[in-house]
Amino acid sequence: MTMLWKDKHHIWFYTGLRKQLYAVEFGYSAPERSITIGPRIRDSWLLHFVAAGSCTFCGQQVSAGNIFLIAPGLSHNFTVGDNYEHFWVSFAGEQAPRLLECFGISPEHHKIAPVTSSQSLVRIFQAAFESGEREEQALSALTSALSFVKTGENRLTGYAQITADFLEKNFHRKLTMEQTAQQANISEKHLYRLFKAEFGIPPQQYLMKIRMERARSLLVSTDLSIREIADSVGYPSQLAFSAVFKRYYGIPPTAMRNAAENNDI
Repeated sequence: MTMLWKDKHHIWFYTGLRKQLYAVEFGYSAPERSITIGPRIRDSWLLHFVAAGSCTFCGQQVSAGNIFLIAPGLSHNFTVGDNYEHFWVSFAGEQAPRLLECFGISPEHHKIAPVTSSQSLVRIFQAAFESGEREEQALSALTSALSFVKTGENRLTGYAQITADFLEKNFHRKLTMEQTAQQANISEKHLYRLFKAEFGIPPQQYLMKIRMERARSLLVSTDLSIREIADSVGYPSQLAFSAVFKRYYGIPPTAMRNAAENNDI
């Protein structure tokens, strides 16, 4: 392929640390000569996408159209050959292992794997660089790369599972689908399609299901008022909560509580 830029573009980020998932660095390199890196150990994950040429990573050849993932705490080395180009994203945070697991990748080992569309991934990384030095662009390129990795499993499941985990942990908050889609770094339309394919219902209905099941549990097991329960499951209005509850279960919250007290449910 044609060299995208001369030699190297390298961006460091200093905004992480407090985040559950953050980019440490984002880079592109097209070295003019053979270079050997390592052996060394890193304290963050580092995903490389080989866009052209080939390299040797920990004794194995990695050609264009493949990624290699460097796990933290493990020794590694790689040597690049002629006409070599690659992109890389280093990332860390408490949610980093979960992100990798959602895409069928062990966070505890190095990995080499092909991607489903090398040309598409080149365009994604190139656009991320050209859009500006923003951490969101680096994370978006990272999740795109993970979604393209051939793991032998459904590579799209990761987006849906990340979203489900987010909804289950944040159902008590006021959420929009725009905020929810941002957690997976994809569009609302794309998320809707992938989530429904995985769980059978769109994310809005999944969120309502979580809230209603939690509300029912609070109604039958606590003395919290209807207003307090509504607030506990993400509804600032008791009226709105009661209307949704009745549509979902067929009876209003007070009737559900009375039935539980009379052992009718």
